[in-house]
Amino acid sequence: YPAKVFTNTVKGVGQLAEKSGELTREIRDHRPINVNVLYQEFLANRVTASFHAGRQGFLGPTLRNKDASTVLVSDGAQVYAILHVADTVFSFGENGLDWEHLTVTLSRPDGTRVAAPMVQFLAHDPRVIALPVELAEATRLGARVYALAADPFKFPDAVLIDGGGRGYGEVGFKLDPTEPRFVRVDNRLFKRVFGEFAPKRGDLVLARTGELLGIMV
Repeated sequence: YPAKVFTNTVKGVGQLAEKSGELTREIRDHRPINVNVLYQEFLANRVTASFHAGRQGFLGPTLRNKDASTVLVSDGAQVYAILHVADTVFSFGENGLDWEHLTVTLSRPDGTRVAAPMVQFLAHDPRVIALPVELAEATRLGARVYALAADPFKFPDAVLIDGGGRGYGEVGFKLDPTEPRFVRVDNRLFKRVFGEFAPKRGDLVLARTGELLGIMV
């Protein structure tokens, strides 16, 4: 009997510890992260996407280079670097398929560089470009891989960060009943703003949980 009582007691303590751990995680998940912390994490983990494209024209070669800062994000199966098309060498106002050569590299301030094997446009919104990154290459870059917001509507406000890192601010957002994959952000009505910048397409929006909510289009 003592052995049976002892076993049940240990089991009960284990269940109590498990429930305590679940409660701790639940409290942490429902506590918004400070906006300053989110901004510092962005600065520490951003990567630079460098586009180099060229083609031969009637008047000679045409070269185009573009650099933009972004972060790595995972949908649970694949890691990507995401950008707005305006921050790349592509444009919907011209035929971008006739580039004779195109290279895209991702780099970090310490000099680490990896090549992006391809450029993809989101089918739902081709203004968003996704650069697939192999897990081993993402590990080499040493930057945090952000998860997509599992519950984007847990908090009524988010953190909008200028892609170049010049500033950030708290901003509210609303559901768009006509487009379930989009939310509307009135970037003129900041609750708090830090730095001097004009919010624009291509800026990143982080959920207060520290996950990626989306990109301004």
